[in-house]
Amino acid sequence: MTRRGVVGGHVDIRTRRGRVLTDLSASCQLTSQDHTRQVIERALEKHNMEDFSCQNFNLCQMLNNGKDLQLPDKANVFYAMCTSANYDFVLRRRWRSHGRRLGSSLSPGAPLKARHSK
Repeated sequence: MTRRGVVGGHVDIRTRRGRVLTDLSASCQLTSQDHTRQVIERALEKHNMEDFSCQNFNLCQMLNNGKDLQLPDKANVFYAMCTSANYDFVLRRRWRSHGRRLGSSLSPGAPLKARHSK
């Protein structure tokens, strides 16, 4: 499988800290071995945010239709990203909400578990 923009087993991606186009973007090199956490750590370093934990951020690819593709925590980013879109990514801060752990997700229609089981 040929991947657009792949040179010598790596691809360059651009990351930014927010959605605003005036935010500074940083270029990161991505290899076929990189997983989401590693890419987030590298992007945080590029943005001089080494003091922040990668566990507090999601990595999302900005798609051409204006939507975002949120990459799973343990994904191999090289293979998980959309190759038909630009290689632009955004770091999104995760938020705690109503007792849920950081990074936990709920499927639509999934039953809510009681906080205290009997």
